[in-house]
Amino acid sequence: MTDNDAMTGAAPDGEGDLQALREAARRATADGRATREAVRDIVLRALTRRPLDPAQVRAVTRTVLEGAAAAVEDAGSDGREALRAAAAGVDDALEQAAIAARLAIAEAQGRLSAFAESDLRRARQDLAALEDLLLESLGNVARGAGRTAAAILDDLARHMRNSGTQTGRAVRAALAQLERADTRALAEGVVRSARQGAATLAAVASGILAGIADALAEGRAAGRDAPAPPDRESGPRDPDATG
Repeated sequence: MTDNDAMTGAAPDGEGDLQALREAARRATADGRATREAVRDIVLRALTRRPLDPAQVRAVTRTVLEGAAAAVEDAGSDGREALRAAAAGVDDALEQAAIAARLAIAEAQGRLSAFAESDLRRARQDLAALEDLLLESLGNVARGAGRTAAAILDDLARHMRNSGTQTGRAVRAALAQLERADTRALAEGVVRSARQGAATLAAVASGILAGIADALAEGRAAGRDAPAPPDRESGPRDPDATG
């Protein structure tokens, strides 16, 4: 991994890459300027380098939170808000991952002969697990962090469980929209046959997420929020859809 990869969040393919990703998150948190957006972008870039599957999400999320926690231990109590912002940035990134996964599944639904029902079911299960992966990472990092960071992360995890997360809201909206699409397909008598696998779906989701990451980065560089990327679903847009 190059220095540029470290700052943009290259995928964790080995221990050296994990260290570089952790350091990028530590620096972004320690900097204190636009920490939430910077961490979001680091997570997004890391997630787009490999297929968007649970192992990749878990590794990236945990590593970035470890880097952010290390920055707080260096700064002491002054880093509390920065760590909260970093965790919010991770949540924001996984929210976008949920959107990308939903679009990938919807795209597969439009290619009726390409994917088996079991592959789509697995992709939905991976999508549904995103919020749990976030909360799991917060808890795991808290257990290995110093006193200050652990207290903040425990508090954040408790708050997110009670109040919900951006990721969870995006997941629930995505699953509801996909359920409506399934209902339409059943009404039309759609039959699927296996051609490609769940790994291909994960790669499609990663590609879609790369486009979302680019749009957000461009918006951040321009000092504004980027517009949401257009749906890539086949067929007319569901008039009841809110995602």
